[in-house]
Amino acid sequence: MCSKMENSCSKTLNASELLEMTNHPKFCKLVRQEHVEVLEVPLMGSTFQSSREENSKKNRYCNIPCWDDSRVIINSRDSLTFDQKDWDSSQIVITSEEIGSTYIHANYVDGYEAINKFICTQTPMEDTWETFFKLIWQENSRVIVSLTDTDRDDPKSYKLWVNSEGVETTFGRYIIKTLENREELSFTRTRVLITNTSTETSREITNFWFTDWPDNSIPTGMEEFLELRNEVNKEQSRRMKEAENGSGTLAPIVVHCSTGVGWTGTFCAIDNALEQLDKENRVSVPQIVLKIRSQRHSSVFLPEQYAFCYIVLEHVLLEKAKNGELS
Repeated sequence: MCSKMENSCSKTLNASELLEMTNHPKFCKLVRQEHVEVLEVPLMGSTFQSSREENSKKNRYCNIPCWDDSRVIINSRDSLTFDQKDWDSSQIVITSEEIGSTYIHANYVDGYEAINKFICTQTPMEDTWETFFKLIWQENSRVIVSLTDTDRDDPKSYKLWVNSEGVETTFGRYIIKTLENREELSFTRTRVLITNTSTETSREITNFWFTDWPDNSIPTGMEEFLELRNEVNKEQSRRMKEAENGSGTLAPIVVHCSTGVGWTGTFCAIDNALEQLDKENRVSVPQIVLKIRSQRHSSVFLPEQYAFCYIVLEHVLLEKAKNGELS
């Protein structure tokens, strides 16, 4: 690795230095070059499982591998755990392929100070929705962030998160019932009840469906994006307090988009960057993105996504300065 790349990828900026960079007349050129250098950093790891023939059909895109070390391993027999006294096992249909499969295109990704704060994954395909909810159930996740638009000509997911209240959708052994839909300024908040028919138990989860993120571009509303991020973390904090009061261990926030690496990786990078800036009064975008890329292959692959990290940080700093909160 060249010394120039080392200098760029280890760069940490305080507030004034970051604002100086984003206001530089050649900011676009500078940030694109920095992004190129980040992408050129070699990352060590294997992607064997995602390249196996039997798993390739579970990948939405054949050119986006999934790291082995950080991948979420599905417990293929977890769904067989039930009380035979209370449930007729003859009602459960399990294929040999399902029993033997532990693969889903998903990885654990750390937060700023939280190990495995996120699970990053691709938007499920028609044949992988049950595995998606198996992941949700296995990991005990209660918060989902959907960064995808289902209104395109080539639908990338079901309109699961905008079903009318009371509507039920079945994916294999999981029944998803819509409890409440709440339209916010730029996202839809949906409370759903997920029932595992293998165990006859249910859990409530909250999905945040954000649609203001165009393909190959960035969100048009900065405040709306920040509101999404704030509400996601508030809901996760609320769930953590519930877990501390005896309802069980809380699991990662599941974040997904079509690829599971572009918008998804950018969302996680911005969340980590804002936390670092808040706690340390300095931030290293390249280090944050590199860490995420080491856990979720190909993350933040577009220069626009990388630049958006800086644009969000600049916006937050300018708002603090306007309110007299910037030291």
